[in-house]
Amino acid sequence: MTPDLSKVLICRISWMRDYRGLTNDAISVPAGDFPKKNGWGGECWNFRAWRGSLYGYARVDPEPMVRRLNSGTDADSLDEVTVVWVSHKGSIDKTYVIGWFEQATVGKWSQRPDAEMIVREARKAGRKVRQKELRYFVTCKTADARLLPEGERAFPVPTGKGWMSWQNLRFYPDGGTKHEKFKGRLLDYIAATGRPAHDSQTAATVPYLGMAELLDGPSKPEGKQVLVTHTVRERDTRLAKRAKERFRRKYGRLFCEACEFDFHAKYGTVGKGFIEAHHVTPLTQGPRHDNPDDLMMLCANCHRMVHREIIHRKRSLTRDEAANIATRST
Repeated sequence: MTPDLSKVLICRISWMRDYRGLTNDAISVPAGDFPKKNGWGGECWNFRAWRGSLYGYARVDPEPMVRRLNSGTDADSLDEVTVVWVSHKGSIDKTYVIGWFEQATVGKWSQRPDAEMIVREARKAGRKVRQKELRYFVTCKTADARLLPEGERAFPVPTGKGWMSWQNLRFYPDGGTKHEKFKGRLLDYIAATGRPAHDSQTAATVPYLGMAELLDGPSKPEGKQVLVTHTVRERDTRLAKRAKERFRRKYGRLFCEACEFDFHAKYGTVGKGFIEAHHVTPLTQGPRHDNPDDLMMLCANCHRMVHREIIHRKRSLTRDEAANIATRST
């Protein structure tokens, strides 16, 4: 199995709706004494874009974090880090992912480039914000960030010994098998939601409903009916059908283009006509009129591994790269 070399940093911040300032928004659950006392913190502007970039804040010390992420090597900054923002609803046991920065740069404290403007806006909202407090230690392009709407913040973050706690506002999931499982699921979740929109009004997300196997202790009864609403990218199912039919006419059967697995040959009638269609050009690049030539046929295993490889490389794969997923030596 290919080791996961992704640098992942998890930071807890206060709970807000939009994180674009204090106009028509406010901290509902503070993280730490400063936002509790003052009603604001640097994270209030974590998803406020300035000239194509976002600037992230958490009340942490960034220098030891850079060393930890960089395996102890002295460095002023580190690129290509996935910084995941989490918050809780009044109890540490109710901590959830609220958004993330991908391909981010983590470094020393710097002042936000839009600090002067923020101070003026905050004063209009009745908050005395000090410009020197408007700092950041992580930045990324707006296209590489995602803020989840409040109703879709459902991915739980484990807490307790060896995980996040009240005292620690940052967490590195690199402490063993359970951490690796959690990190893998977290990165899969991030990849599944896509990354192009940090606007909570247009974010396309999918729910995540399953972390119990990562934690010790009794599990909750299954089978309870719940109502889950979410936004997903609309797909044209007719496109996949046309692509599969074209593939069948060309080769006489449906099989995985990566490992050549044939569901019909393996499972008989129940597997007849079954294969998954993978978009070579990701739908996260925005709505478009697709054509069947952009889809390739993959079995469920190879399809999932292709998406995991996309996470590791932090880019989409070409058709040839996806087709070689099952045969490459690692």
